[in-house]
Amino acid sequence: MRVVARRVSILSAVVALGLSLSPVAASAATTRSKTGYGSGPDWSVATAHAENDAYWRLHDFAKSLGETCTGVTYSDVNLYYIIPGGGGYVFTATATGSCG
Repeated sequence: MRVVARRVSILSAVVALGLSLSPVAASAATTRSKTGYGSGPDWSVATAHAENDAYWRLHDFAKSLGETCTGVTYSDVNLYYIIPGGGGYVFTATATGSCG
């Protein structure tokens, strides 16, 4: 019985040593981007809607891959279309984040 206990303790020590020396897998973050559209009666509302749409497109895409995104920034916020008759504006925006 003592021999078995000794072998188990030696095996446990070897396994613990191996786990402590093995490299831990790093989760590499991937930069991902999605573009969204938004409309509104003025520029500020339309840009806010475009950024919100871009954010949720990025969020949904990352979620479909089992990821989450942090550090989301917005770029390429541009006027896309002026709605005729003073109906407002349509903007595009790109949300970019570090996803993993």
